[in-house]
Amino acid sequence: MAYAQNKAEKKTFLAGIRSSFAANAASMGILYLSQFVLARMMKVDQYGVYIYCMSWLNVLLLIGNMGLDAAVLRYIPQYASRREWGYCRGIIRRSYQIAFPVCVILFLCASGVVIAGRDRLTEENLTGALLIGLAALPIWTAIKLTQGILQALKRPGFSQLLDGVLSPTLLLAMLGAAAALNISVSAVTTMIAFALSCLVVLLFGASW
Repeated sequence: MAYAQNKAEKKTFLAGIRSSFAANAASMGILYLSQFVLARMMKVDQYGVYIYCMSWLNVLLLIGNMGLDAAVLRYIPQYASRREWGYCRGIIRRSYQIAFPVCVILFLCASGVVIAGRDRLTEENLTGALLIGLAALPIWTAIKLTQGILQALKRPGFSQLLDGVLSPTLLLAMLGAAAALNISVSAVTTMIAFALSCLVVLLFGASW
């Protein structure tokens, strides 16, 4: 029985490595493609505004996450190995309950700073793009937390597909639709598409 269990665990481990490698390769390819397409679709200054907004969002993401994605990676496998499903549900629920209010507070504080200093943000669409990106911060943080939970539940490939493949693919699809409808692809348009893609990805990952 022990041999069969070890064999099954080894098979699961190898399957996880294969799926993780495939997801990483696909993620790198689609992310490179998405940045290339965005640089071609947008004006130089608008692409710079988009990159600036995403850089700040990545900084705030580290604060809003509060290391909870690493915490679920540590504790969920322990609880699952002991079949303590109540504790698993508890840490998942509590992680969202902690991360979401923190991100809402970050959104409110950062939005206040942006609005107060909007006269100094002279780049076209910079204020609007920042505010839209900040509104998407709680959703994006929840996606990162969902990825950590899926990895802890031995779904590394699917976890990496969420933010690495599905999100940029949806972003490109929405911007392509906007371009086909003769809607200008600006930093604001791109951040709206980013926020909508985050919402779809979160709903998909959470339901899984």
